[in-house]
Amino acid sequence: MSLHRDVVARSNVRRPDIDRQRAGIVPGTVTSLRERAIRFLDRAYPLVASEDDTERDRIAKSLTVVLGTGGVLMTSMTATMALLVGVPTPFVIALYAYAALLLVTVGVFVLVKQGMGTAIAVMMGGNLVVSWFGTWYQGGAAESGANVLWGILAPIVALLAFGRRIGLWWFAVYLATLSWAIFLPRAGAPEPSESLVVGNFAIVLLGVTTFLFFLFMYFVRERDRAQDDADRERARSDALLLNILPDEIVARLKDGERVIADRFDEATVLFADIADFTPMSATMEPDELVELLNEVFTEFDTLANRYGVEKIKTIGDAYMVAAGVPTPRPDHAEVLTEMALEINALMASRQFLGRNITFRIGINSGPVVAGVIGEQKFIYDLWGDAVNVASRMESHGQAGRIQITGSTRDRLDDRYEIVPGGTVDVKGKGPTAVFFVEGRSES
Repeated sequence: MSLHRDVVARSNVRRPDIDRQRAGIVPGTVTSLRERAIRFLDRAYPLVASEDDTERDRIAKSLTVVLGTGGVLMTSMTATMALLVGVPTPFVIALYAYAALLLVTVGVFVLVKQGMGTAIAVMMGGNLVVSWFGTWYQGGAAESGANVLWGILAPIVALLAFGRRIGLWWFAVYLATLSWAIFLPRAGAPEPSESLVVGNFAIVLLGVTTFLFFLFMYFVRERDRAQDDADRERARSDALLLNILPDEIVARLKDGERVIADRFDEATVLFADIADFTPMSATMEPDELVELLNEVFTEFDTLANRYGVEKIKTIGDAYMVAAGVPTPRPDHAEVLTEMALEINALMASRQFLGRNITFRIGINSGPVVAGVIGEQKFIYDLWGDAVNVASRMESHGQAGRIQITGSTRDRLDDRYEIVPGGTVDVKGKGPTAVFFVEGRSES
């Protein structure tokens, strides 16, 4: 039995303020580089959003815009730094050309809001080409200052955006270009000086590590956001379950039990039904009828919580509650008798939607079987002779009175005023002696 549905949260085009507060951002203030980055990430997706986007689409599209824009800045800075440290001009030109390609690709993607796969392929393919060219032209991996490391961004981005299969394909392409760049004869560029190699290495190390840090910062943030959404959904689901099932049953279901069925030798069951409900309901509008039942049974729910008994269900205008399940208690008959007396007192003291309401209440005690049935709209329910007789006590009862069986009477002490009520013909049992609880004994 599944207790929780998988959470796939649809994100709005405009992020709510609560998401920014969760990220640690106060609107109108920017106090750190991290906050600037997060603001940028939040604003990236609306540029390319579509109404039918899934959560995966949202992440991939945001990634495309972020990588493209960040790539333009990073590549331009790298090219400028390379020019300053004396890297051969053809490679510097290649870097500027790649920055221009990224700018055009992102611009087109933002304008048409389509072609995400093509945009990422162009960006990552260009990354591999420039990485290969720089490594080969400068004489190899060592001579280029480990320039080949730039190429690893292609399979990493493909893995994050499209999954393992496509990510592995891009990794294979990266390994091929890496081997080609290392083992091909050098292009004829002059032998680099030691300072140039060190400068190149510093640029590559700074650029790749910075890029990867912000890339993974984005995905950590998305992971945390998804986890927060999942936690809220799980809490909502748990709250709903706790409104339907007893706490102990929810815990057992979450622990993996698939069949919940228990026998209780000692329990008491109460049924309460509105007297003359059918003619009254015929004079009411549907919404008024539902409002009345909701108001009345909400009061009953409050009483059930106060007395620590288990509401089982409502059946039309009837309310069913039990004591001694799912947690046994020795005072099960007494506590439901107290609740029944309070129900009658409540009905006598107030009106509901301007109407006077009275209940027939029936109570019986004895062994029951309790469990959960179904996998959709499931319910914690009770079965057994004790339940059937309790129902008969209500249906054969009198308005405004609490009718109990001898079984329940025997479990009550002399604190209650109990009078004989004659016999009732109970289906399957024949004539059965019944009693009325008039109130609490004055003695």
